[in-house]
Amino acid sequence: MAELEHSNNAKNILKKFYRVDKIVFVEGSDDIPFWEIVFNKFYPSEVKIEPVGGKPKLKNYIEQVMQDEANFFVAMDLDYDGLFEHEIEHQAIFTTAGYSIENSLVTAESLSKIIKNLCRLSAAQEPKILTAEWIANSSQSLKPLLVLDIINQAQELGKKVTPDNADRFFQTTTCASLCSDKIKQHYEQLNLDIPEDTIEYWEAKVENSDLSVFDLTRGHFIFSAAMRYVRFSSKQFGKRLTISGDALYSNLIQAFELVFNTNHPHFKVYEDSFKLLPEVPE
Repeated sequence: MAELEHSNNAKNILKKFYRVDKIVFVEGSDDIPFWEIVFNKFYPSEVKIEPVGGKPKLKNYIEQVMQDEANFFVAMDLDYDGLFEHEIEHQAIFTTAGYSIENSLVTAESLSKIIKNLCRLSAAQEPKILTAEWIANSSQSLKPLLVLDIINQAQELGKKVTPDNADRFFQTTTCASLCSDKIKQHYEQLNLDIPEDTIEYWEAKVENSDLSVFDLTRGHFIFSAAMRYVRFSSKQFGKRLTISGDALYSNLIQAFELVFNTNHPHFKVYEDSFKLLPEVPE
């Protein structure tokens, strides 16, 4: 891909090489299975998903799309662009419904199905209510952290407000319940010194958003919290699960393929974005 990066013609002819209708350029290789499922659901022709090595490297591709010089698609994480009103509006540029792909992968339905399968439970034992409650309780604990993380990025304060790993914020080392006191202690130690009216402004933005706290929180954090939940929720079923990050990702992709339908909380967001394309039937 390196020798093709600066050649617009090369990008456009890649589809001929792969014998597909469109090339979809994405951030990284981990994004490929997710976007394949989404495009297979809504796009009427075959596509090839091609990673470029990170979101910054998509800038060149986005510029060409915006200048109507490209015959390819770009798909990337939304991050906080929706809240900052920095979304790039073009029918050939797709973004995740939430902060990243993890926010669409980690849902109550997908996690409960994964636990059901890994613990070999019956359909009646599938922990749907328990998982929905865990997400609701986690969201309540995470809201102050999310608001401060948004402000940190909006004002370019340069702090690491939301880490990639959630482990330090659980009540004990043997549970999956987030501890509001540990989260508060963490952000107070950052000494952000943010005026109360600024906090209230961004709290209102989050509250009025179409997305939930769980949707807006950084994907890596959500993923690590989900891994903890899958491991420790299995105890109540008499199981002791050990699951790696790669194994959880694989299970989430498999579950997403099953649950990505009109009942999925983000289904309509993706569906509506594809409806902007003239080749996609109503």
